[in-house]
Amino acid sequence: GIVVAWDSTPGADGYTATASRMTGADLRSTAKRSCTTAELTCTITGLRNGVAYEVTVVAFNEYGAGPVSSDPDPVTPTAASVKLRVKASKKGTIRPDERSRLVRSATSSNGTITRAKLRCELYGKPLTGAAKQLACKPRITLRTIKGATSSNWVRMSVKPTCSVGLRVRASITAEATGRTPAKWQRTWRVGRSPRSTCTANGNG
Repeated sequence: GIVVAWDSTPGADGYTATASRMTGADLRSTAKRSCTTAELTCTITGLRNGVAYEVTVVAFNEYGAGPVSSDPDPVTPTAASVKLRVKASKKGTIRPDERSRLVRSATSSNGTITRAKLRCELYGKPLTGAAKQLACKPRITLRTIKGATSSNWVRMSVKPTCSVGLRVRASITAEATGRTPAKWQRTWRVGRSPRSTCTANGNG
């Protein structure tokens, strides 16, 4: 929606703020919405995000309505973003043959974590299936927070069994209806000490 505010008009009993779709905007979008109040601000809801609207305000009292006051610049509502909080290890190098907790926790206070993925790459190419399990031993824990209705808690770790040419990438997405999704990702390189050659089938 759009939050509209204005200065008071002497003698006014109330105000009506209206958002009208600009000429040339997407015809599938809402053409016009209004809100009426005795205050000096109100929120116009039901508008389409990303579409430009002209906003006007009219003061009225028992004798009728006053002149239309308009904003010279169109207003484009945008969707609120999903909040995603991630506590993770700094980007850098992780040791082979040790379990590294890459993501200690990831939570969303106003959305649901819909995607949590660990990607293992050998010389830039993703490993899948048994080869991925053997080379990286990924572990993802996903659970609903007690007492929460939409938030999830995520933890991620790996235990690389080889080192040369191996990288690990963690990615997380949180979504909510009517909001812009939040996305996070980070990549770590597996150190070469101790040196252990990887193959497409796992460790060498």
